[in-house]
Amino acid sequence: MTEQNDLLTQVTKQFNTQKLRLEQMQNTLNDELEAVKNRDGNLILEISKKKELQLEAITNADKLLNNEKYVEIINTTPLFSTIKNEINDLLLQCKHTNEVIYLTATQNQITIEKVKQLLIGGSKNPTYNAYGQKNSSSSIGTSIKA
Repeated sequence: MTEQNDLLTQVTKQFNTQKLRLEQMQNTLNDELEAVKNRDGNLILEISKKKELQLEAITNADKLLNNEKYVEIINTTPLFSTIKNEINDLLLQCKHTNEVIYLTATQNQITIEKVKQLLIGGSKNPTYNAYGQKNSSSSIGTSIKA
């Protein structure tokens, strides 16, 4: 029975660690979302490095928990179903936040492109030419220039 108790302890520890990692990942994703909203490129790069390390740790822990002896005890111990559900919920929250970040970044990019088109929209824009220079030939009235 000692081996069984050791396995229970090891799995419990691994699950608790994995839950903590996912909570940290959710916090990191929230920070990343704020950085994307604020268009802070340096902070986004810093957070993405941190996120990459966290993902690696989560992946390694998943591999460890997929060990044959762990899987058997996980599936046969009712106590683990609750924490497994909590971990899955956290994972879904992380995936959702990551999707929101992607959509926010995409929307930022679209907005930047629209502004760029307004500023250097070629012949459609009377204020700036295709090179982003002020168009000095456009005049509003006699002797008034934009």
